[in-house]
Amino acid sequence: MRTYIWDTGPISLYFAGHKPTIQLMKECFTSDVKGFIPMIILSEFYYLHWREYGARLARMRLESIINSSLTTLTLDENVIFKVGELKVKNPKLSLADAVLVALSKSNNSTIITTDNPLTKIKGIKAKKIDY
Repeated sequence: MRTYIWDTGPISLYFAGHKPTIQLMKECFTSDVKGFIPMIILSEFYYLHWREYGARLARMRLESIINSSLTTLTLDENVIFKVGELKVKNPKLSLADAVLVALSKSNNSTIITTDNPLTKIKGIKAKKIDY
């Protein structure tokens, strides 16, 4: 089974009506593709959308993600160690991106992202969404 793990940028593009991103999200909702979203990405999405669109719309969008068929991911002890290792080896990598990479590896998932640096990390699969 294919699995996707979502970054903040593509989630934002989904709500902006970006057709390629909507198609990928529909795969998670209607086919045998499993979609994951880390809790830290939900937090990042929420605060960025609150700043841009206000608390009410940010909350509505976040709740629609939480109530969707995407599976939210938390950090267990093994992932925490992997995140720390990634940050030591890649100091320019944000904490949220390090979490994405670690969870991608532990779930054998393709990262759906708008960030070029994530597509260059060895040992992970990433699909860059152009906009």
